[in-house]
Amino acid sequence: MNEKEAKEFLKSYSLDKTRYFKPPRDKEVIVQYKAMEKVQNHFQKSEAIPRYHLIVDGHVQYWDRGNKELAAQMCEIPYGSVIAIQAIGEKKETRYQIRIVK
Repeated sequence: MNEKEAKEFLKSYSLDKTRYFKPPRDKEVIVQYKAMEKVQNHFQKSEAIPRYHLIVDGHVQYWDRGNKELAAQMCEIPYGSVIAIQAIGEKKETRYQIRIVK
């Protein structure tokens, strides 16, 4: 397999019906916001964080994010809304912009 074929396979494999949502950097993604639940933080077991349930390309995906700025934005979004999500920045500096599409 040449390098181009390998990259295409890996990209396709990484996006194939994964259960967890990961927005690409500096690109807006359109999804439907279905629900939210509290889950245990994997890094700090004594803390609960939001798990957002999103419909992405017809599949339910989960987005576990303890980002308080994101939570403040999401509390204004009604369940069932189609939203645009954009991740800006890298690693611990990542911030999310959310807007209602419909």
